[in-house]
Amino acid sequence: MTASDLKKVIDTCLNDVTFIYNGKQCGITSEVTNYQPNFTEWYGNDFYETGDIDELMNNKLFDGYALSEICTDVEINIL
Repeated sequence: MTASDLKKVIDTCLNDVTFIYNGKQCGITSEVTNYQPNFTEWYGNDFYETGDIDELMNNKLFDGYALSEICTDVEINIL
């Protein structure tokens, strides 16, 4: 899945995303509170939260790589 397509899926705040990277469970969940989105990204036991989709896509949580960099290398599951 391209970074642009994945960003659109996450930004709707309607789906959770899971995948495995370097043998670790990973994913993104989203929720909306008072009309503001909040995204939680995890990589194994490491978590990162933000309300900004661009920050989420470019945060280097995954062993020094961003979601936008690894999304074409993993099998994305949309729940």
